[in-house]
Amino acid sequence: MTQVLKVNQTNVNGQSMMASFCQSLSRSQSGMAYLAERNIPESLVEQGMLGYIPPYSNHWFPLLKGRLVTPICDAAGNIKALAGRQLPFARDSVVKAYREYNSSKQAQELIDKWDRAKWINEPYPKRKLLYNLHRAKEFARERGYINLVEGYLDAGVLSCKHMENTAALCGISLTEHHAAIISRYCDTVVLLYDGDQAGVDAGTESRRVAEQYDLKCHAVLLPTGWDPDDFVVKKGGKNLRRAIEGMIERNEYELEIKI
Repeated sequence: MTQVLKVNQTNVNGQSMMASFCQSLSRSQSGMAYLAERNIPESLVEQGMLGYIPPYSNHWFPLLKGRLVTPICDAAGNIKALAGRQLPFARDSVVKAYREYNSSKQAQELIDKWDRAKWINEPYPKRKLLYNLHRAKEFARERGYINLVEGYLDAGVLSCKHMENTAALCGISLTEHHAAIISRYCDTVVLLYDGDQAGVDAGTESRRVAEQYDLKCHAVLLPTGWDPDDFVVKKGGKNLRRAIEGMIERNEYELEIKI
């Protein structure tokens, strides 16, 4: 039996594995239709940032089967883990695969876990890694600031919409480790969180940590109910980038976006 390699055993194995998942997505009509429906740029597939793990894949982490997957890398671009989002069209095949290769009890446990989490990731230290930083860091250095969003797709979409200096915190507030890494590339962070109370609360804590590391901190308040990726797709990344850079130039802490 062929040994299944974990994605983070070596970067070469990880890159090769991710390339095969990108190919699986590009060949899936349902998968590409999902991207179009969600206004997710196909270029992310071409860049190796989005793939698809088929339900019958022998990938070592079974809960990623039937999911849209993206690599989580360190600042040097080494893949450390994968994160995956449920693809509704794949559920029936995932359930069938679980039941064919597991006992009834194990299969039901996997099905319940798969259904429960829209996003799931292989274990990795969220407090130490910033998603997409390996692609955003040179743009952050060039422009003097970095945008920080909450989610994987937010960072991916913004990076394709004229906001290439964007990284994601992946559901947690800025940590001291994050701040120390960012300070290597720029001295300013722009918090671009979801327009809800959770986003506001996370922004307050992130600002406190940023200022401890002498990072200038600014915040963009999106309208309630708007996510960053939705906003740039519908309203334009260039416009938002200009507004952010104007805020920084005027040394204003906060920019409230109104529709």
